[in-house]
Amino acid sequence: MGQISKRELSSKVKRQLQEALWQAIIRVTTSNDAEQFINDLLTETEKVMLAKRLAIALLLEKGYEYRTIRDVLKVSTGTIMMVGDRLRREGWGFRQVSQKLERDRKIKALLTKIGDMVDEMMVRPYSRQWVELKKRQRQRSLNDSF
Repeated sequence: MGQISKRELSSKVKRQLQEALWQAIIRVTTSNDAEQFINDLLTETEKVMLAKRLAIALLLEKGYEYRTIRDVLKVSTGTIMMVGDRLRREGWGFRQVSQKLERDRKIKALLTKIGDMVDEMMVRPYSRQWVELKKRQRQRSLNDSF
């Protein structure tokens, strides 16, 4: 992540800069625009870091254990704790966006696939748990096709 200058901004300027950022974000209307905006604004490392934080929050909301999240996303327990603490103390912004994502059929399918990948990584292939997981995935796939 980029460094913040030791020369501190006044709170007024900082507030104005943040407001400009929020306004820029809400004006992005398509996935392509969002991708271009983020690619221009953030380094590859920053994009990965933000994507991992989002994934941590989604997985925590789905009830996954810290150890599972740590192993799958290759993040530290401290990072998971930080995201979890933010969700517990605040989290309304994330939950608001998460609810909107859940209503989008494509996004919901993507989130389900991510959950399935996490589940698959945590069970031994061809074990009883693996067979049950595959059965649930097939059933969900059948339900989605109707």
